[in-house]
Amino acid sequence: DCPVTSAAARCTLPKLFIHGKDDSFVPFSAGEENFRAAAEPKIFISVDGAAHALSHYTAGVELEGRLYDFAKSVMR
Repeated sequence: DCPVTSAAARCTLPKLFIHGKDDSFVPFSAGEENFRAAAEPKIFISVDGAAHALSHYTAGVELEGRLYDFAKSVMR
């Protein structure tokens, strides 16, 4: 019962947004809106050709590398 944009704006923990550009369940524009509203630190990864919840399936190794980079950046 809490809008994502409000929660993300208040959260001071690192946030990683991953959104498939072909998501027909949650519009890509909603992911962008949530990211813009979020407080730092934050990272947005868009995945070309990925439907809802299929970013890892679509981007695989490339996405894993970016996830690793994100984890390293927040573990400092």
